[in-house]
Amino acid sequence: AGCGLGRLVKWLILQQFDTIGMELEEYSIKRLKEDIPSGKCVRGNVLSFPFKDKSFKYIFLMGVVDVFKEDEKRKLVLSETRRILQDEGLVFISVPYGGSLFWNLYAFRRSPILRKIFRKKLLQQHIGQFAFTKKELRSLLEKYFRSCDIFHINTRMGIFYIFPFLRASKLSKIKFSDLQRKERACGEKIYEFNALGNLLFKIIAFIAKGIISPSIYAVVKK
Repeated sequence: AGCGLGRLVKWLILQQFDTIGMELEEYSIKRLKEDIPSGKCVRGNVLSFPFKDKSFKYIFLMGVVDVFKEDEKRKLVLSETRRILQDEGLVFISVPYGGSLFWNLYAFRRSPILRKIFRKKLLQQHIGQFAFTKKELRSLLEKYFRSCDIFHINTRMGIFYIFPFLRASKLSKIKFSDLQRKERACGEKIYEFNALGNLLFKIIAFIAKGIISPSIYAVVKK
């Protein structure tokens, strides 16, 4: 759900899963149908899934729950997700992590007030601006699902953003927002490090994953 340009959909199809991609934007659906003519993709809204009860064994909500700042809409998304999930089915959910140094730096630099003070061009507000702590996310999900495991993810992106001196030289002058757009098509491998970055990556990821990672990933069971 909210599959965008379908990077995850394409990967699941390659793994031979019977997969349906759902997106609200017509543009994304058109691109998906061009890229994977044999794939199944539909236009739909997560507030009211166009599927029957217990239709799916696995459901992915990647960057979907955080789009809605209103409690009632988030609850409706999760209620609808539970409705179309089979018994013993799994849901995979990712949201921005409010306890992350990455997220707080990112939000700080995007602040309209600060950008006015320093006479910087205001940045366009985009979806996915609500960040959760692990406690907040668990509290929300446990109202609808009987088990919930939470992991830190996107550590490579966090390190790349927080420590510019570790970036590969060919990427040093490319805007981070442009790299984010490319990431949606090809994944985190877009964030390349220099030799020092490659040396330190695993160490930093191991020691500080809970501080660096910009996202958290929940796996829940009905």
